[in-house]
Amino acid sequence: MLYIIIICILNMEKIISKSNIKTLISIGSNTAKNGFKEEDYIVNLLNEDNKLQKLLEEFTSKNITNNACKIKGNKKSDIVISTINIQHKKTKNKQFGQIDRHYVDNLIYKIPELKGCEYMLKNLCEKPLDPITKLCDKKYNIKKINNINYTDNEITNLIDLIEKNKLNIIHYAFCGYEKNFIPELFSISLFTKNIRKKIIFWKINDIIEHLMDSKVIIKNSQTVIQISDSLTFQRKGGDGGKKDANNFQFKFVPSNLPLDKALVYDL
Repeated sequence: MLYIIIICILNMEKIISKSNIKTLISIGSNTAKNGFKEEDYIVNLLNEDNKLQKLLEEFTSKNITNNACKIKGNKKSDIVISTINIQHKKTKNKQFGQIDRHYVDNLIYKIPELKGCEYMLKNLCEKPLDPITKLCDKKYNIKKINNINYTDNEITNLIDLIEKNKLNIIHYAFCGYEKNFIPELFSISLFTKNIRKKIIFWKINDIIEHLMDSKVIIKNSQTVIQISDSLTFQRKGGDGGKKDANNFQFKFVPSNLPLDKALVYDL
């Protein structure tokens, strides 16, 4: 009888685990779909609202002669209007969103000056894969950035390397390396209680300049590297434990950005 009960419990755990995976994948899928719908809204707004077009021309000092359209594929820019590339996000006040995710190998390839802390970044983000399921093996934990796992010198070196290469890191996160798709503007649809209230535009260069003002720190969780008060680096996780959960991600809180150099359009 006890054997049967144990088997039932184990089977229930498998069912719950599969259910959690499906839920996580569904949430991620819905987030992406909502983002695509918001891009459609912005494209229509840019094409139909003459007042906004005029303000955007003044903001960028460029003439808008062509209609806005979405950019296909996984690019750093989501929308282009005339020659202006725009990266757009849907968000709420104080809400973070992912602006980039890759494997650490890609980051090191693009910024080889970070090679000296590669092992720490990989320890922070990457778990071994189970040889049978090919999922991230739950038996292993990531290595937190603390004195249990590293010396003071190693932690200091990590912070110093990120600080010295911060400009390249921020550029990597926001701009990428495809010349034709580097965004000139970063914009958000700001929602309050599911109601779209404002569209806000910033120049990417102004964002980078603002983010450069902050010092790099390790957050109290010891799993997050804070690049600035608005930008963090950490393991992605999720994805039902699939291999891509081993990506790092940059999380960004756009509502923390100052508005003194922004174009704020009330709806």
